[in-house]
Formats: sequence, C-alpha cells, structure tokens
Amino acid sequence: MKSTNFTTKRRLRSEDLARIFLLGLLVVGAATLFMGVGPGKVQLLPCLFRSVTDLPCPGCGMTRACVAIARGELAQAWHFHPLSFILVAAALALALSPNGSRALATSLSDRQRMLLLFSFLGMVLCLWLLRLGTGWRG
Repeated sequence: MKSTNFTTKRRLRSEDLARIFLLGLLVVGAATLFMGVGPGKVQLLPCLFRSVTDLPCPGCGMTRACVAIARGELAQAWHFHPLSFILVAAALALALSPNGSRALATSLSDRQRMLLLFSFLGMVLCLWLLRLGTGWRG
C-alpha cells in the first residue's frame, strides 16, 4: 500500500519576509525602550567585514538605525545610517500593500528597474566612501 504525504511546503513570499522584518523591528524597538537601552547599544549580529578589516561595511549601522526608527528617534537613525529610511519604507510598502508594490514593480520597464537598482547601489557606494573618508562610523 502506497502512503501519501499531504504536507505541502509553502515558500515565503517577499511580503511575508517584510512582515517578519517589521515585526522583529517592533519587538526589538519595544524591548530596548522597556530595558532602557539606546539603539546605539544594540548589536544583534557582529559585522564580519568590520571584524576583519576594522572598517565599516556599507551596511554598518543599519540595524541600529532601524531600531532607532522603531523607537521614533529619527535623527539618531539618520546618524546611524541614512539609507535605513528607504529600507523601512520599502518593507512597510511591501507588507501593507503587496499587490500595489508588485503592480508598481511590474509597471516599470527593465531599464527603469535597472536604473533604480544602480541608483540605490550608487547611493550606498557614495555613503560608504563618505564614511571611509571622514571617519564617520555611524
């Protein structure tokens, strides 16, 4: 007799990941408020690049910035990593309106999507070079 396995694997969609990210951000933000720990003291995962080179990576400060946004400390978030606002806004848009986000993405031509991608990567690179050149650690 042949047995049938009725379990199905459900793949996480991008909106699910955005919701998980935002939920985790709210939990960490609330926990830091409750414990009286500022976002500058939050270090969930050590940065491997920084550990090896003693230089900030392009994303260094992003976790602390996102926690600061969750706490409503926007100036502090800007100091830690200005591009965190784009990350949180994109996660909110995707989590709250997955169909609208998908419609917007599909309405763009391949060239427009590539322009957006390279513009964002250019901002990341410019910010990283600014940090390296000025010693701004965020």
